[in-house]
Formats: sequence, C-alpha cells, structure tokens
Amino acid sequence: MKMNFIVDLKGVKDKQDLIKRFVDTLKLPNEPDWQWNWDAFNDYFRNLDTDSKIIRESDPIPQEIHLVIKNIWDVARYSKDEYCN
Repeated sequence: MKMNFIVDLKGVKDKQDLIKRFVDTLKLPNEPDWQWNWDAFNDYFRNLDTDSKIIRESDPIPQEIHLVIKNIWDVARYSKDEYCN
C-alpha cells in the first residue's frame, strides 16, 4: 500500500508557516508547546510510522509514502537564513 500527500507552499509566510503546512498535511503532533524548528520537525518526519496520526491509523500501514510539494518557489522569497536555522 502507498499513501500520497500534497503540501502546497503557496503564500508561505515564514519558517513556522512552512513547517506547520507539513505538520498539518502529515497529521503530526501539534502540541501548544511544539518547537517550530527543523530539529523537532526532523524527529517527527523520520518517525512517520509512529508520529503521523494518519499513517499510524492506516490499516495496513503504508509501505510507500509519496510526498508532492507544490509552489516550492514561494519559499525562495524569504531569507535563506530563515530556512537554514
């Protein structure tokens, strides 16, 4: 089984907005004290089978996950420093 996800970055405002779009699409934990940084996102992203509600609750668990990112160039409007830290 495979799952397909589409993350649309059209109009992304900043790093927090960028990460939130992935979190929302992949149904990752979004606690009030969630750290909106790359380290926290990386931890969740590397453990999609346990951290993503939509994947965890799938029956059967998908063997492939396809991620499509739309409008990636909208991110380029912001400083590289914002996305590298």
